[in-house]
Amino acid sequence: MTSSKTIDRKAFRRSTNTSDETRLSDSLVFATPHGIAGFSPVKGETLGELPSTATLAADGPGARRFAVGTVTEVEPELVLDNPRNARQVYSQMALDALAKQLETEGQLVAAVVFEKDGKLVLIDGKRRKEAAKLAKLKLRVEVRPQPDNERLLYKQSRAANAEREAQTPLDDAIAWTQLLKEGVYKAQQELAVDLGMSEAHVSKILSLADLPRALVAMLAEQPELLGVRMLYAIKQYCAAVGELETERLIVEIKEHGLSARDVEERRKAKERGPISRARSDQHEVKYSRGKVKVRRFAGQGRLALEVTNVEDEAVVERLTAEFNRIAEAILGAQ
Repeated sequence: MTSSKTIDRKAFRRSTNTSDETRLSDSLVFATPHGIAGFSPVKGETLGELPSTATLAADGPGARRFAVGTVTEVEPELVLDNPRNARQVYSQMALDALAKQLETEGQLVAAVVFEKDGKLVLIDGKRRKEAAKLAKLKLRVEVRPQPDNERLLYKQSRAANAEREAQTPLDDAIAWTQLLKEGVYKAQQELAVDLGMSEAHVSKILSLADLPRALVAMLAEQPELLGVRMLYAIKQYCAAVGELETERLIVEIKEHGLSARDVEERRKAKERGPISRARSDQHEVKYSRGKVKVRRFAGQGRLALEVTNVEDEAVVERLTAEFNRIAEAILGAQ
């Protein structure tokens, strides 16, 4: 067991018996068109490589069983996932906790669905559905009108999340990548305008899709690390140093309370590389009335001259005059 201050890295990943190059995690759950599944992120894979979602086709023939406004209980396995769900990343620990809450308190808020071809499709309530499956309970649903198009289906899901617990930037990165990839939005600018955001913000969020999925598995269980600035700092750090070292950093962030600024500074230091001290050839001579040290820095056009232990001020003045004369004669020559 880990304390609130210390993370056991083994809790984030486990090795397979085939290769050290493949690392799995039990902590992350991704939404898929065919239901939620324990995801096994593979080293090097990114969020942008997630499977495509199903599309929302026009309603076809089929008996309509539920009137709009109906509230009923159904087996959760019979409810299809929202193909444009705004939330894409789920904490298994959070799902387990919600399942226990359903067992003790019941389902307080109905999931929102629409009927299509005689089947119920989620608009909002993915976590409640998965928790009900874990608890082996029925899912209470409220039937709403079918959204007119996929954009509206996504925006309704996003708005519902915002009323309770808004989706994270990682959710947005996955969902927006899919929306663009599958042509629901033709360009980032179109997506930004429709969501009322700046194109720069949308571009920054989309860049998080470059995060390796094994790192997302670690981050999913650490909600305090899911702010835009922290995630972007981690993404840039990973691009600079690689996945394995970034895993170590995530553990250190949690254990020592590092800020996004701390991560940014570490990344800059890594990019600069180790500070190399200039090497010099040093020559030191002791005389009866003082000591002279000459350091020559090869290839840098630099010479350091130091005179010490001179007690007679007249000697200091004479040396100064001679040095100036020599410098003028050599450096001032045309």
